[in-house]
Amino acid sequence: MKILIIRLSSLGDIALLEPALKEIKRASPSSRVSLLVKPAYADLARTFFLDKVIEYEGFWATRRTLAGQRWDLVIDVHAVLRTRLLMPFIPAKRKITYAKKSLGRYFMLLKRNFSGHEEHVVERYSAALKSAGIGNERFVVLQTAFLGDAVLILPLMREIKRRLEPKELAIVTRPEHAAVFAREGFRVIEDDKHGRHRGLSGFWAMTRLLRQEHFDLAVVAHRSLRSALMAYLAGIPYRIGFSNSAGRFLLSKIVPFIWPEHDSERNLRLISALPQRALAPISADRSHFEIRFEAAHAREAMARWSEFGLDPEKDFIVGMAPGSKWATKRWFPERFIELAQMFQERKPQCRIVLIGGSEDQALCHGIAVQIGAGAVNLAGRFRLGELPALMRGLKLFVTNDSGPMHIANASGVPVVAVFGPTVRGFGFFPKGPRSRVVEIDDLSCRPCSLHGGRICPRGHFLCMELVTVPKVMAACEEVLALANQEAVH
Repeated sequence: MKILIIRLSSLGDIALLEPALKEIKRASPSSRVSLLVKPAYADLARTFFLDKVIEYEGFWATRRTLAGQRWDLVIDVHAVLRTRLLMPFIPAKRKITYAKKSLGRYFMLLKRNFSGHEEHVVERYSAALKSAGIGNERFVVLQTAFLGDAVLILPLMREIKRRLEPKELAIVTRPEHAAVFAREGFRVIEDDKHGRHRGLSGFWAMTRLLRQEHFDLAVVAHRSLRSALMAYLAGIPYRIGFSNSAGRFLLSKIVPFIWPEHDSERNLRLISALPQRALAPISADRSHFEIRFEAAHAREAMARWSEFGLDPEKDFIVGMAPGSKWATKRWFPERFIELAQMFQERKPQCRIVLIGGSEDQALCHGIAVQIGAGAVNLAGRFRLGELPALMRGLKLFVTNDSGPMHIANASGVPVVAVFGPTVRGFGFFPKGPRSRVVEIDDLSCRPCSLHGGRICPRGHFLCMELVTVPKVMAACEEVLALANQEAVH
């Protein structure tokens, strides 16, 4: 990264730049940093952490010198008339002007005989750097979408913690998803946007809460205008997010959003917008994606399975999640029933567990009754934080395109997912060789929307009608065969 710092004032001001220059080099050792100074102070500036000192030779000559180069970042920490006039002529990807105290502010301080704390100029230089993402120590990630989105942001959270070691790292998420992050020790700030934080008054309450936290940097992974606006109005100086965010004009830096890419990998690329410690490139392998477990989690899960009358070490447990928030993303209940009965015929020790939230209890109960003996309805009978460890007891998970699909996939369980109105190309699919997506590829009406809908827009619902039980069973047999091969080796 090629950086230009502009400071044309006195000797003392130049000397006070040294901590900021050190911070730039610490945060981004490979950066090439130049400083524009008056000729009288050039020798002093050369003793700092600089790659080049540019001497100010008058407005027009300096303009020609700077215009002949391309800069990634220009920071004007002088911010007087001539430097402000100079800035538009400097070609740069990003420009920041140091926020000086206004004359009115100084007048008020004198009038009131101000004696309280006032920021040292070094602190104000540091604040200017933070708006460029340099020297940040307090991070917040905003992801208030669905359960799957919460699971898929975990790899990014872990990488920020491991690579950047911030003093503070928090996640803003919906209350019902808090357990996804709390089980791994992340600090959670709950945004109850469908409850107490609903509407304009709730939005301002959340914005005030974030402002009080004094975060330096926000990763706005949720692509909504609400999230970007909240980070902006909270006064967070450096805000990064995706190029297709509805609030991208409020972000400091954007990262390209590539649709076919798996969402966990897309999220990891947001780190590229953080000009912090230069470490090795991220490898988006399974180790990033897997949900982590401790021995205590396994013991708790075994105890819970026992409560349900099941033993993962003896029973062949197949999980099924027939629910979804969106009606058109649900494969037909009768086909889940037929698939379950087919498993029971082929594997006498097979037990079917129906998994979902409290909103899925009635649906899962009806399916369990029709399956008969060997089926257990667990919908609404466990906490979200328990689900990853419970999933480890499954031999296979058959699901619609839903949040539990991502939890099972991240828990290392073989997954077969039925996709109707949605497609793999959105990036929200089960990842890895032991997962399959069963879908109808040659339907011109797919995808009909990003999330699916309440009813089929065409009225025929062929995207689900054409997904037969034999097709899904064939996919199940494939992933089970791979899982058995891995177990042997």
